[in-house]
Amino acid sequence: MNVTPEQFAALVTEALQDPERMGSDLAYGVQLLRVGSGYHLRPVGDAPAVFVLECYRTIYSIYQPTVSVVPPPV
Repeated sequence: MNVTPEQFAALVTEALQDPERMGSDLAYGVQLLRVGSGYHLRPVGDAPAVFVLECYRTIYSIYQPTVSVVPPPV
């Protein structure tokens, strides 16, 4: 299912804060940054990059952003 980059970032943040997901925390999130013709995600709070990437992959397997959204580097 296609979503906007803003919706995609919100879904990744939701996954990072999901109390059912091991390692989640309400202080975790991602910020959407415009870079060239696409977007990058930047972790907010002390969210571990590997956990952000795991959530990114989970959400990407269900929802694809209409414009390129790159996960943060690990």
